Parts: sequence; structure tokens; C-alpha cells
Amino acid sequence: MINSSLETIKETAENIISSVDGSYNNYYVLFSGGKDSLCVLDLVAKNLKSDFKVVYIEIPSNTHPLCNEYAHYIVEDYHGLDLVHLKSEDDNFFELLKRYGYPSCIGYHSKWCLNRFKNIPLKKYRKLKYAVGFSGMKIADSSNRKRYLSERFSEGVKINKKTYTFWGAITALPIIHFSKTDVWNYIKIDKLPVNPCYELIGNSGNCVICPYNTFSTMQKIKENAPLFFQEWLEAHETIKANLVYEKRKGKIWITNCGLWHVFRRFDKYYHTLKTDLAKWGIK
Repeated sequence: MINSSLETIKETAENIISSVDGSYNNYYVLFSGGKDSLCVLDLVAKNLKSDFKVVYIEIPSNTHPLCNEYAHYIVEDYHGLDLVHLKSEDDNFFELLKRYGYPSCIGYHSKWCLNRFKNIPLKKYRKLKYAVGFSGMKIADSSNRKRYLSERFSEGVKINKKTYTFWGAITALPIIHFSKTDVWNYIKIDKLPVNPCYELIGNSGNCVICPYNTFSTMQKIKENAPLFFQEWLEAHETIKANLVYEKRKGKIWITNCGLWHVFRRFDKYYHTLKTDLAKWGIK
């Protein structure tokens, strides 16, 4: 039996999709292999009358192979759709992590990961101008996300100022009012195949090393994706070796690590998980 509250927000999601149907001739779903974009993909496939593309972006050196396989399976085999698989050929996540430190998707100057690995491939693709894009962002994701979506989106839809940009003319968020539990319940009720990376490493595997990783996720990566874990260890060691200490207004500021609070959290992970460093040949 479907929960009444889930049925209500599901109806809202369907209305958001219907509200932009027919607005343009070009539609796409931005699919990461994660639970939110899986939910959006299924809702769009069931409710959008117009044809649409599914765009998947791989992060060089930081996307698990199982995530790539899953993306092709769920789009091409399960839904019978064409998948546009994009990837930056010029960058390596861990080399940039060593250079810039830990990224974020919030602060403009610290979101190098989003810019280099998502925005640039989309910009080079050049086929999403004047398009309607569907994304899996939700108000429940974080307080910052809630503030951003509340300011920029009206009833789950944002008309972009520059309709010819690589993100498209309109951005629609069908699951904007879903909670994390709502997403998992939708997937369970509709019996959608879940990305195996969730069980293996605790996240979708599109970005194995992510600024939002919990300690539990890093533990699973250490145990079940050791090559990614080793790459992270080496990158973190490089960041620690290149820290810059500056005296400002009588206080010591530590820079050259990206976002300080993210570095500090991952440094705690490092010190807790480094008991097996000898196993990787790292002193």
C-alpha cells in the first residue's frame, strides 16, 4: 500500500513534469546512477510525452566501473532509452585534488569538481541549448540547498536567464519535495533496480571520493574499493605536505587544502583509517 504523503508528492512531481512538457523540442534527464536521479528518470519516463535524452557524466579516475555499467543497464536495457555518456578526457580527479584541495558544490571558488567534471563536458556536448533539463535536487538535501531552491525555483521549475546555455532553457525538479525516505520508498514500491555501489561502498559510485562522504562510507571504500582508497590516501598525504600556515590578525590560518572544514573532517578519517597504511606501501 502506497503511503498517502508519498502519493501526494508523487502527484506533485508528475504535475511538474507535465507543466514543462511541450515547452521546447529538446528534453534531457541528468542521470548520475544515484537514487535521486533514478527516481527522476523513472518519473520522467512514465509521465513525459515528449522524447528525451538521458545524459550521464563519468568522473575520470573517481567513478566506480560498476556505476558506469549500472547507468548503461538502467537506461538502455531497463528503460529502453539511449544514453549519452560524457567524460572529460583532459583531467584526473585525484591529480586535481592534490592541486586544489577538497572541493564543494556550494562555494563558487571551491566547486572546481563541478566545474571541471560536469560543466565542461556539458558545455562541449553543445546539444542541450534551448532544452528542458530534469534534475534530482531536493529541498531536503541540505539547508544550503533548501535556501538555493527556495530562492531560484518556483513550483519546482526555473526558467534560466540565458536559454541557450549548456544547462538549457528550463530546469525542472520533479522530486524537489521528496525526502530521502520518500525516494527509497518510491524505488522500493516501483521495484526499481538499485545501483550495486550503494551496498558495496555506501554511495552511488559516480563520485567515489566525495566531500560529503561519512566515515562509514570511507570504511566501505577502504574494504571494498581499495584502489580508490589508495588514490585518496596518496592525495591526502600530498595535501597535508603542502599546507600553508598564515598569520592573520594574531591567528594562524591553514590554507592550500581546499575547504578547511572538509579537509579537517577527511584528516580525521585519515588518522583513524591509516592503521593499514603499510598494506598499501605508504609510510
